Amino acid sequence: MELNPPVLNCNGKNSWFSTSLVLPEGFLPKDVDTSIPAVTEPGDVESTRMQASLNDQGLTVVEIDFKSASLCEALTPPAHGLLDLTVIGALTDGRYFHATDAIKIKE
Repeated sequence: MELNPPVLNCNGKNSWFSTSLVLPEGFLPKDVDTSIPAVTEPGDVESTRMQASLNDQGLTVVEIDFKSASLCEALTPPAHGLLDLTVIGALTDGRYFHATDAIKIKE
């Protein structure tokens, strides 16, 4: 999963925080249930937008946006280093996908 920006600046001007993840081979964009918001763990913050498309290699990429302010309110900054952030989304067959990456929270 790729986080954009890689540092969540809670005093910054960015309104949105985005993630981009690639599903394993065999999944198609139509397999992603974009009507159900993705959520973060920790924090249980719901996404505001989710879009699935194919990349140049024919793999499904899921782009998910969150409000930066919602993440800042829900996440506790780590005492040292990075916080592992997991994003969980739904597939149309009832299964879920998830990805985890480390994020630095700046207050």
